[in-house]
Amino acid sequence: FTSGLLTDRIGVGPTLLVGAAVNTGSWLVFGAIANGFFTVPAPVVWFSLLACCATWGGACVTAAVFTVLAKNFVGQSAAPIGIAKAWVGVAAGVATTVYVGFFPTSDESPERLGYIWFLSAACFLGVALAAPMLKLLAEPASGDDLCIPNQWRYHLLTANTLGLIAT
Repeated sequence: FTSGLLTDRIGVGPTLLVGAAVNTGSWLVFGAIANGFFTVPAPVVWFSLLACCATWGGACVTAAVFTVLAKNFVGQSAAPIGIAKAWVGVAAGVATTVYVGFFPTSDESPERLGYIWFLSAACFLGVALAAPMLKLLAEPASGDDLCIPNQWRYHLLTANTLGLIAT
Protein backbone atom coordinates (compact mmCIF):
# COMPACT_ATOMS: atom_id res chain seq x y z
CA PHE A 1 0.00 0.00 0.00
CA THR A 2 2.61 2.56 1.06
CA SER A 3 4.91 1.62 -1.81
CA GLY A 4 2.11 2.30 -4.29
CA LEU A 5 1.45 5.67 -2.66
CA LEU A 6 5.16 6.45 -2.87
CA THR A 7 5.17 5.57 -6.59
CA ASP A 8 2.18 7.84 -7.19
CA ARG A 9 3.81 10.66 -5.22
CA ILE A 10 7.43 10.65 -6.45
CA GLY A 11 7.27 8.60 -9.66
CA VAL A 12 8.60 5.33 -11.01
CA GLY A 13 12.34 6.13 -11.17
CA PRO A 14 12.74 7.53 -7.64
CA THR A 15 10.63 4.71 -6.20
CA LEU A 16 12.90 2.17 -7.91
CA LEU A 17 15.93 3.86 -6.34
CA VAL A 18 14.37 3.97 -2.88
CA GLY A 19 13.26 0.35 -3.17
CA ALA A 20 16.64 -0.87 -4.38
CA ALA A 21 18.51 1.05 -1.66
CA VAL A 22 16.26 -0.18 1.15
CA ASN A 23 16.17 -3.77 -0.14
CA THR A 24 19.89 -4.03 -0.82
CA GLY A 25 20.87 -2.18 2.34
CA SER A 26 18.63 -4.34 4.50
CA TRP A 27 20.11 -7.56 3.13
CA LEU A 28 23.66 -6.20 3.54
CA VAL A 29 23.10 -5.40 7.21
CA PHE A 30 21.27 -8.72 7.69
CA GLY A 31 24.28 -10.53 6.17
CA ALA A 32 26.77 -8.59 8.30
CA ILE A 33 24.94 -9.59 11.48
CA ALA A 34 24.39 -13.20 10.36
CA ASN A 35 28.06 -13.61 9.42
CA GLY A 36 29.26 -12.18 12.72
CA PHE A 37 30.81 -8.93 11.48
CA PHE A 38 29.12 -7.23 14.41
CA THR A 39 26.83 -8.30 17.19
CA VAL A 40 23.53 -6.80 18.19
CA PRO A 41 21.33 -7.30 21.23
CA ALA A 42 18.29 -9.45 20.45
CA PRO A 43 19.36 -10.54 16.93
CA VAL A 44 15.96 -12.10 16.21
CA VAL A 45 14.36 -8.67 16.58
CA TRP A 46 16.96 -7.14 14.25
CA PHE A 47 16.58 -9.93 11.70
CA SER A 48 12.81 -9.50 11.76
CA LEU A 49 13.08 -5.73 11.36
CA LEU A 50 15.59 -6.06 8.51
CA ALA A 51 13.45 -8.68 6.75
CA CYS A 52 10.47 -6.31 6.99
CA CYS A 53 12.56 -3.45 5.58
CA ALA A 54 13.85 -5.65 2.73
CA THR A 55 10.28 -6.69 1.97
CA TRP A 56 9.14 -3.07 1.86
CA GLY A 57 12.04 -2.22 -0.47
CA GLY A 58 11.00 -5.10 -2.71
CA ALA A 59 7.42 -3.83 -2.60
CA CYS A 60 8.62 -0.42 -3.82
CA VAL A 61 10.37 -2.04 -6.78
CA THR A 62 7.27 -4.14 -7.48
CA ALA A 63 4.98 -1.11 -7.27
CA ALA A 64 7.12 0.81 -9.76
CA VAL A 65 7.30 -2.10 -12.23
CA PHE A 66 3.60 -2.90 -12.07
CA THR A 67 2.70 0.78 -12.37
CA VAL A 68 4.60 0.89 -15.65
CA LEU A 69 2.86 -2.25 -16.88
CA ALA A 70 -0.62 -1.10 -15.86
CA LYS A 71 -0.25 2.37 -17.35
CA ASN A 72 1.55 1.34 -20.54
CA PHE A 73 -0.94 -1.42 -21.36
CA VAL A 74 -4.21 0.38 -20.68
CA GLY A 75 -7.18 -1.89 -21.31
CA GLN A 76 -4.98 -4.96 -21.75
CA SER A 77 -2.80 -4.92 -18.65
CA ALA A 78 -3.91 -8.31 -17.27
CA ALA A 79 -1.63 -10.35 -19.55
CA PRO A 80 1.56 -8.31 -19.02
CA ILE A 81 0.97 -8.18 -15.26
CA GLY A 82 0.31 -11.92 -15.10
CA ILE A 83 3.43 -12.68 -17.12
CA ALA A 84 5.52 -10.36 -14.93
CA LYS A 85 4.19 -12.02 -11.76
CA ALA A 86 5.17 -15.41 -13.15
CA TRP A 87 8.68 -14.15 -13.90
CA VAL A 88 9.02 -12.89 -10.30
CA GLY A 89 8.46 -16.43 -9.09
CA VAL A 90 10.77 -17.88 -11.71
CA ALA A 91 13.50 -15.39 -10.77
CA ALA A 92 13.42 -16.45 -7.12
CA GLY A 93 13.91 -20.08 -8.06
CA VAL A 94 16.60 -19.29 -10.61
CA ALA A 95 18.54 -17.11 -8.17
CA THR A 96 18.59 -19.88 -5.57
CA THR A 97 19.57 -22.49 -8.15
CA VAL A 98 22.36 -20.33 -9.54
CA TYR A 99 23.77 -19.69 -6.07
CA VAL A 100 23.66 -23.33 -5.01
CA GLY A 101 25.15 -24.35 -8.37
CA PHE A 102 28.08 -21.93 -8.20
CA PHE A 103 28.66 -22.13 -4.43
CA PRO A 104 27.84 -25.68 -3.39
CA THR A 105 27.88 -26.31 0.37
CA SER A 106 26.21 -28.70 2.75
CA ASP A 107 22.92 -27.65 4.27
CA GLU A 108 24.52 -27.14 7.68
CA SER A 109 27.54 -25.19 6.43
CA PRO A 110 27.96 -21.62 7.70
CA GLU A 111 29.19 -20.70 4.21
CA ARG A 112 25.57 -21.07 3.11
CA LEU A 113 25.03 -17.64 4.70
CA GLY A 114 26.86 -16.24 1.68
CA TYR A 115 23.49 -16.47 -0.07
CA ILE A 116 22.52 -13.28 1.77
CA TRP A 117 25.36 -11.39 0.01
CA PHE A 118 24.31 -12.93 -3.30
CA LEU A 119 20.70 -11.91 -2.67
CA SER A 120 21.75 -8.33 -1.92
CA ALA A 121 23.78 -8.13 -5.13
CA ALA A 122 20.97 -9.71 -7.16
CA CYS A 123 18.47 -7.17 -5.82
CA PHE A 124 20.72 -4.28 -6.78
CA LEU A 125 21.71 -5.64 -10.20
CA GLY A 126 18.14 -6.58 -11.08
CA VAL A 127 16.97 -3.03 -10.51
CA ALA A 128 20.04 -1.44 -12.11
CA LEU A 129 19.59 -3.48 -15.30
CA ALA A 130 15.81 -3.01 -15.52
CA ALA A 131 15.59 0.68 -14.55
CA PRO A 132 16.55 2.12 -17.96
CA MET A 133 13.74 0.13 -19.60
CA LEU A 134 10.99 1.14 -17.18
CA LYS A 135 9.41 4.21 -18.67
CA LEU A 136 5.86 5.43 -18.66
CA LEU A 137 4.86 6.06 -22.25
CA ALA A 138 2.98 9.23 -23.18
CA GLU A 139 0.75 7.00 -25.28
CA PRO A 140 0.84 3.22 -25.63
CA ALA A 141 3.25 2.13 -28.34
CA SER A 142 1.72 0.35 -31.28
CA GLY A 143 4.68 -1.94 -31.82
CA ASP A 144 3.40 -2.67 -35.32
CA ASP A 145 6.94 -2.66 -36.67
CA LEU A 146 7.84 -5.81 -34.72
CA CYS A 147 8.21 -9.13 -36.53
CA ILE A 148 5.66 -10.91 -34.30
CA PRO A 149 2.03 -10.07 -35.12
CA ASN A 150 0.27 -8.14 -32.36
CA GLN A 151 -2.37 -10.82 -31.72
CA TRP A 152 0.33 -13.46 -31.02
CA ARG A 153 2.65 -11.49 -28.70
CA TYR A 154 0.94 -12.27 -25.41
CA HIS A 155 0.43 -15.90 -26.41
CA LEU A 156 4.12 -16.24 -27.22
CA LEU A 157 5.16 -14.62 -23.94
CA THR A 158 2.79 -16.86 -22.01
CA ALA A 159 4.09 -19.97 -23.79
CA ASN A 160 7.71 -18.95 -23.10
CA THR A 161 6.90 -18.35 -19.45
CA LEU A 162 5.12 -21.69 -19.06
CA GLY A 163 7.98 -23.44 -20.85
CA LEU A 164 10.51 -21.89 -18.51
CA ILE A 165 8.47 -22.83 -15.44
CA ALA A 166 8.04 -26.40 -16.69
CA THR A 167 11.78 -26.90 -17.22
